[in-house]
Amino acid sequence: MVSRFATWLGRLKLCALLLTTSAAASGIAILVMTPHKIISDRARKERITPLDPQNMLDKVMALPIHEWSYTGDRSHVRHVGPMAQDFAASFGLGDDDTHIHLVDSSGVALVAIQALAAKTQAQELELQALRREVASLHAQSSSASR
Repeated sequence: MVSRFATWLGRLKLCALLLTTSAAASGIAILVMTPHKIISDRARKERITPLDPQNMLDKVMALPIHEWSYTGDRSHVRHVGPMAQDFAASFGLGDDDTHIHLVDSSGVALVAIQALAAKTQAQELELQALRREVASLHAQSSSASR
């Protein structure tokens, strides 16, 4: 049985980390970790549609984000993020309203960053134009006072 389990772990490219704790009834807890790779190959996707980054940013801005613990977590364990129901209602992504897929949360964050970068770039251009205008008005004011 152990050999079959080890083979299964190897096939799935999983790592098992053996930890000992005095709190565990058996004294042993096993943590199984997987590599967090997301299939993102264009050839593996369909129904690709463009997004409106500003619209996505507006949805992110309205999304309630809370600090919370999972039911059963120790009292000191805290997490931050939206509730899956709110995320599903805001974005309509994933296959249910009780989970948030890593690819969806990453995609939403990236498109919101793009919207913020575009807004920042536009504001920087406006600021540069206003600085030139102020400098020009200052120069005109200085020459008129002479």
